[in-house]
Amino acid sequence: MDYRTFLSASYRCEEAWNKRLQLPLIAAIKPSEYFYELDLKYKQEGKVSAIDVDLFVNKIEKSEAVGFEDEIEDLIHRLRRSPETVRTLPSTPHAVLRVLCGSSGINSHAPGRFWLLVDPGTDIGFLLFLRHLGGEPTVKIRVKFLRNPYFDDHFDLKDPNHIVGKTLAWLSPLIGGSVGISCEILGWALYNKWKELDTALDSANKGTDSVAASVLTRVKNFLETCDDLEIKERITSGILRLEASGDKVAELDLGSCINEMVQKAATEAESSDIKAQEDTYLSWEKIRENEFQVQLDEYKKRQLLAEIERKKKDLAEREEVIFFFDNKEKLEMYYPKKLSLRYPKKKPRKVDEGYIPPEVIQR
Repeated sequence: MDYRTFLSASYRCEEAWNKRLQLPLIAAIKPSEYFYELDLKYKQEGKVSAIDVDLFVNKIEKSEAVGFEDEIEDLIHRLRRSPETVRTLPSTPHAVLRVLCGSSGINSHAPGRFWLLVDPGTDIGFLLFLRHLGGEPTVKIRVKFLRNPYFDDHFDLKDPNHIVGKTLAWLSPLIGGSVGISCEILGWALYNKWKELDTALDSANKGTDSVAASVLTRVKNFLETCDDLEIKERITSGILRLEASGDKVAELDLGSCINEMVQKAATEAESSDIKAQEDTYLSWEKIRENEFQVQLDEYKKRQLLAEIERKKKDLAEREEVIFFFDNKEKLEMYYPKKLSLRYPKKKPRKVDEGYIPPEVIQR
């Protein structure tokens, strides 16, 4: 099933995206054979090329997505753990995401290959945010990685409430109005940042925008986990002040308000966004061609150097044969023949001066 809540089907830019399959570099690739060659190259040389990975993932069509999930996972894993990862093309992660979206990896309720998107340091707060609003249970996926002893309070966040809360609090200034202040108050409460929550409530009491009543109800529930009695009393006092005023609390459906705002923004930006994405695809084609040419030049250079070394070795061997006899005396001078240990040199015979051969007659 294909989920698209806010964006129209045009946002997929399917026609512009599929044009990549007509490019000579990609059209000539047969995925199964190409992966075999890349795998063999990796086993022989111990490295993977960024341009090779890009060509492979861009070759995978939507209808083939499910069949090549393992291969894509394997190549991306190798690339990310090699020095070549710094040369990753911008079209590579885009193609990987489109392949995963076209398979069961994301759209199904099973985790699938979704862990590729939540690799350490790349937690997707927005997706968790949508799940939280929709009331869907969050599936925890254990990922093995080295933990740093330093907690940065951002990439190291693991609690879904903290991730969603920080996202809401940080986005609230961009929203503004009653929805913005309501999101900020709810965000700090989810994030368990009580001092920031106290400040936000104080701003709400001094401002003119109303706060959603449902948000204040949820904040009271989250406040039960606060151990600081002093700050807890201040927050409670801030909530009571809002509720006591006649116009500072409103019955707002926060989810519906956000949906309407997002839908309006998406509609207004649709034409420019689609045009920008299509232009991006064209720029990626040029980048891919340039990177391929660079790799091809490097390959030719290595071949040429290897050929030169081979010829130098061949010439050296031929020269040694040609000049062997000219240098034979010098070689024998520096390297005299060794005597055989098994057959020692024979002693010279003693000459008998009185010996007369049989056929010689003495006169």
